[in-house]
Amino acid sequence: MTVRRDDTFDLTDSDRSSATWQKLYDAYTSRLASLRMHNDKDQDATTTAFIRGQIKEVKRVLELNIPDDQKRR
Repeated sequence: MTVRRDDTFDLTDSDRSSATWQKLYDAYTSRLASLRMHNDKDQDATTTAFIRGQIKEVKRVLELNIPDDQKRR
């Protein structure tokens, strides 16, 4: 794992291939699907904004599975 000055970090190839990461990745993938389904329901703007914030954070975690040199800038 590499920590950068902007408080972000990247996982190594070894990190990404670990059983622990795979469990976390699977859990967050499932959480993302659940949040998207919830977001598709009719609700007020505040709730929608809150869910969209959660989706953004889950996607940020899932992006750790992409090597830094392959991420879109």
